[in-house]
Order: sequence, then C-alpha cells, then structure tokens
Amino acid sequence: MPWNSPFRKLPELPGGIGLSKVTVVLVLVEIVNVWAFEVPPPGVGEKTVTESVPAVTTSAALLGSAGYARYLVCVAPPSALAMLAGWNLLADWARKVPPLVRLTAGATVLLWAAWVCLSQADAYGSSRDARAVDDMHAWFLAHPRPVKRLVFSQAYMSIRFGRDLAEQPNLGTDPEQNVQILRASPPGTLVFWDAHTGAQFHAIGGAELERAGYERLRAASYELEPLLPHRPALPPYRQEIYLYYKGE
Repeated sequence: MPWNSPFRKLPELPGGIGLSKVTVVLVLVEIVNVWAFEVPPPGVGEKTVTESVPAVTTSAALLGSAGYARYLVCVAPPSALAMLAGWNLLADWARKVPPLVRLTAGATVLLWAAWVCLSQADAYGSSRDARAVDDMHAWFLAHPRPVKRLVFSQAYMSIRFGRDLAEQPNLGTDPEQNVQILRASPPGTLVFWDAHTGAQFHAIGGAELERAGYERLRAASYELEPLLPHRPALPPYRQEIYLYYKGE
C-alpha cells in the first residue's frame, strides 16, 4: 500500500468530506497553533510525528485500508491541544466585541457546525441502515420465534434486540469456514444480515445461509432517502436486510 494512501483516500471519508476541506482545516490549525504561541510550543515535534504515524503504519499494512476513525484517533489529542490554543486566542479577541455580537456569532457558528455534522452523516448512505434494521426488527416482533443466539452483520442489529454483542461467533472472510461455523450453531439461532456489510466482511449471503441449514423468514429491499435536503440532491441508498432462522 502506498505511503500516501490515507491522503489519497481523504475524499472517501464518510459524508463526502473533500480533500480541500480537510486540507484547509489542517492548515488553519497549524497557523493558529503557531500564531497563538508566537513560537512553536513544546510538543509541535511530537505532534508532527504523531500525525505521520498513520501514513507510515498504513504503508506497512498495519492499519489496513479502512477504519478512518483509527486515523483520526491518532491525531486527535495533539490536534485538540492546537485548536484549544486557537480558541484561547479567539477568546482574547472576543472580549473586545460587544456581547450581542459575540452571542450572535457564537450561535451562528454552533448552528452551522451542527448542520454540517448532521448533513454529512445523513449523506453517508450506511447511516440510514438503522431505519431498515428497525423495520425488520418490528416485523420479527410481530412474527416471533424463540431466539437462543443472534448472529448479526451490524452491531445495531444486536443492540436493537437487546442482546449481548459477545454472542457473535468468530466469523472470518472464508465463506466455507463461516458456513461450518453457522452450521454448528445451536437450534434457535437467528441470523440478522444485510447485503452490504455482511457480504463485504464475511462473504456470506442468502445462499450460504441456506447451505448452513437456515430457513429464510424474510428478505426486504429498501430505498432509504436522506432525511435532510442536500445540494445536489442525493439518490436513495439501497439496502437489503435478511432474517434467517435455524429451527429445531
């Protein structure tokens, strides 16, 4: 994997955060950091090293090509300190501004930030999976079966059922091995699966579940529209959710 892979993948961040936005934010953070302290403060060297770690470890295939939260966690503490210095600088400036102007500007910034966060999350198609999971869960409650074990492709499926996440079997990427694991699960096992995450991470679909001895209770296709307006308008996110059950 190339050393600059994390930077080339920045436009793929959930919610469509573009490279230009991330670059501008990082540059502003560094400018404010130096400006607030007038000279580079102790720890800038460590901060630079810390921000370089994701690129180095990813090039060695130690972090993988997904899981952007891990990259952000690596740089979050030093970035938070740098931004705190910037906020302290802004606080000094704000003392010279009339209170009404401060209140208006602060409210505007917070509302804008909230809108950006919500719209970015809403734009990320997988964030809408919860609505499909809720619908399938409601159907199962109307057509209950005794459940001794729940196998799931998304953590929210287990949470929605109020189950223990630890009961998930150790599924890997080999579909035949996963079929054997599921075949060995006890009667009363319910499989709550989706067509995206389940297939991508475990190479399992309806055919494999049926070969493992499971009966399909329900399969539903969803076209999940965004909840917020976007420009340009976003297409619906298509998802399929399955329920498979192993009887006595």
